[in-house]
Amino acid sequence: NAPNLYSWIADEHSEIFTKMGIYVAAAVIFALAYYLTRRSIALDKNSIVLLALFSAALVPFLLPRMHERYFYPADLFALLYLFYFPRKWPISFLLLVCSTNVVFYFLFGQYLIPVGFQGIVVLVALILLVKELFFYTKSQEEVPCGCDASTDKEPEGS
Repeated sequence: NAPNLYSWIADEHSEIFTKMGIYVAAAVIFALAYYLTRRSIALDKNSIVLLALFSAALVPFLLPRMHERYFYPADLFALLYLFYFPRKWPISFLLLVCSTNVVFYFLFGQYLIPVGFQGIVVLVALILLVKELFFYTKSQEEVPCGCDASTDKEPEGS
């Protein structure tokens, strides 16, 4: 099973949380989409990598009955994020440690880190990504309209 929000819920209660989890996940994703459209951030390479990692990790974390394979895109984006933002390596490290632990279970039949704790680790990584996303959108607001955010210069032809 995937290290997500439901790794702390016993199997006998899973049916109760399945439908509710789908609705909660949909609400969170729509709220995030609304927030990002209201902020109108510039879609440069950095923001695309940040949003890709965040959404690839958030969706399988929020949805019930996910398996570890649904985190594979998040693993790839975590590596890409590491190359784009090397100083923010703990976020990628946290996500990749959980994936390595799941692969270890597949190969050797036991977890190095319990799945419930892995869910907490992924939650911490998501909280750090929310912080990065908030500060990234906040820095985009400080740039005057029509300016390039990376250079703070007026675009050519103005």
